[in-house]
Amino acid sequence: MRFNVDLHESANWSDLHYLLNSGDSTELVIYLGVWGGAKGTVQFDDITLEETGLVWLAHREGAPFKLYDPQNPSKVYAAGTDYNEVIDPDMLPHRPSFHNIFHWPPPFTLPKTTQLKPGQIVAADYYAATPLTHENQMGMCLTEPGVYQWLAKNAREIKKVLPAESNLFLGYDEIRHANSCFSCRSKNMATGELLAWSLGKTREIYRDALPGTSFWIWSDMFDPHHNAHNNFYYAEGDFAGSWKGVPSDVSVFNWNLDKLKQSLTWFSGLNPEQPIPHRQIVAGFYDRPDAAGEASRELREAAGIPGIRGLMYTTWVDDYSKLQTYADAARAAWPDYKASLPKE
Repeated sequence: MRFNVDLHESANWSDLHYLLNSGDSTELVIYLGVWGGAKGTVQFDDITLEETGLVWLAHREGAPFKLYDPQNPSKVYAAGTDYNEVIDPDMLPHRPSFHNIFHWPPPFTLPKTTQLKPGQIVAADYYAATPLTHENQMGMCLTEPGVYQWLAKNAREIKKVLPAESNLFLGYDEIRHANSCFSCRSKNMATGELLAWSLGKTREIYRDALPGTSFWIWSDMFDPHHNAHNNFYYAEGDFAGSWKGVPSDVSVFNWNLDKLKQSLTWFSGLNPEQPIPHRQIVAGFYDRPDAAGEASRELREAAGIPGIRGLMYTTWVDDYSKLQTYADAARAAWPDYKASLPKE
């Protein structure tokens, strides 16, 4: 995992904090350096690795908290009687989401009714969020009922403003947290199966509210050539098989530019491992230096692959200065792509 830090030219010393979850790993490698090339001086000092607990503690039914005697695990202590409920105040709804990456664990206090003794050692099983450093983001749980209640409400609101037979983008993309809470584990599904189930449930919710709507998704979490694999960030388990939950009426924005031909083929129906054909749009450019050359290359990669509906200019850094150049090159190369397709 790599964390990027932007330092101003004349920056003074700054405290930088990173949060990570080691999962089942027993070794950790820390790199300090500069990526991408730069001039100047950078110094690192007072590097500390500290184990912590109860930070970003989750509070929901699908993420239970358990306090027990480590010498006798069947001896479980009761919240409210043996200990006061443990709440991380930075996780309360009125606080900005993940605004404070480094903060102290919440206090652990005891009521007068406790049977715990001073100096007694206890163990806690709990679930905690692991927000992505410097992005202040956290993936929504794939099984939490509140997520789907929100989606149903959102679908009703969209129906008020979206014309009939419109297109709707379902935001399944770079799912960096999955299948780690009690709720998800209780389904006894592989991570790919769980994602397929979630997509199906989401599609059903929006289909019920908007029956004439067409659906689109990002490609990566359903593509074994991209992110649909094992060991993807904090997701627990393998995303393989997620593509089995994508029906033919769900279209794809394909952004795997480094393996574009393989990925376009994967969703075209030409690969026997994934025989369902999908409409696709190449989500291209992604801030590469030669916009015209990139558009031409992308359509060369698409040669002979049916179902491509167009290209989308995509940028990480809101740079639209090359949009016209990219569009002109895409228009110029489009006839060659069309001519490459098998005659119907």
